[in-house]
Amino acid sequence: MLEQLIKKATGGLDNVVNELINAAQDKVKEKIAEVFSINKLEKLKTNIARVGKVKTILNPDSIMELKDIFIESAISLNDAGIFQSVENFISNHILIEGGPGQGKSLYLRHLCLSEGKRPHYIPIFIEFRYLKYEKSLREELFDQINEFGVELDDILFDYLAQSKKLLFILDGFDEIPNLARQKISRDLETIARTYPDLKIIVSSRPDSGMGSSIYFKKFKISYLNLEQQHAFINHLYNNQQQAKKIIDILNESKFLADVTNTPLLLTLFAITYNARQFKPDSLSEFYSVIFPTMLYRHDRMKIGYERERKSKLTDYQMQRLFEAFSFITK
Repeated sequence: MLEQLIKKATGGLDNVVNELINAAQDKVKEKIAEVFSINKLEKLKTNIARVGKVKTILNPDSIMELKDIFIESAISLNDAGIFQSVENFISNHILIEGGPGQGKSLYLRHLCLSEGKRPHYIPIFIEFRYLKYEKSLREELFDQINEFGVELDDILFDYLAQSKKLLFILDGFDEIPNLARQKISRDLETIARTYPDLKIIVSSRPDSGMGSSIYFKKFKISYLNLEQQHAFINHLYNNQQQAKKIIDILNESKFLADVTNTPLLLTLFAITYNARQFKPDSLSEFYSVIFPTMLYRHDRMKIGYERERKSKLTDYQMQRLFEAFSFITK
């Protein structure tokens, strides 16, 4: 079963490696053949397949297959629909920007798996939150790439970065500690400037600092419209009667569909409705119930990560402050 899953998720890598070996010369050819030997290539394939295993806020105790939960219709970039391949992007250096719970990470994982099946790129999926920020970004990436299954040195990295066959998928720029973010953004721009043919896709929340870069073409994830919300709920639940109840509430409410416009908020509303038969009559009532769950559960699902808060407020203080805002605007 596992072998079939790995083969399905990484079927195109063998062709990419063969092209790299055939195009290289002398010592570089020997290094590529060694780095992508059968055993090492299998490790890379296994790690790419693991990118497709995730936990969700709906089923936090279960490991799910990305193909079973990812909803393509929920992702629209610049209101132009989903891009299934990196070839669809008009630039080699891409920033995917979206707010909390809009599906940035799942979309990048989807791209990694998609490119693993195609004979065009070697996709390397890296999460910024796992970097140590003790070295230059280039060195930090080397460490992560080695863990992913590709042992690089400077010569081999230069060759791969110029080969048009290497794809960096870097998730969560906004999760970089504030003090390190400016340096990392400069290092990232240096890599993009030095290697114009290296494919780099970065995800981030707005206002993280990457949006102003002239080296990365920005694509914003659009908010869910009502039709997309219907499709999302139908995909979320096998029980169509259960899905219909939630869809009916979205249709009948004068404001609800305007705020459940991200996969995260829509999922949280569905969870709350099923647990409490909760039908909010106002925005303040909706957020008073949804906010604690969103605050506690979303980032808590990221193992070993705690988001740095500029406000320095605790969870309790954040909730009390939010309740005050809700009361004032009620």
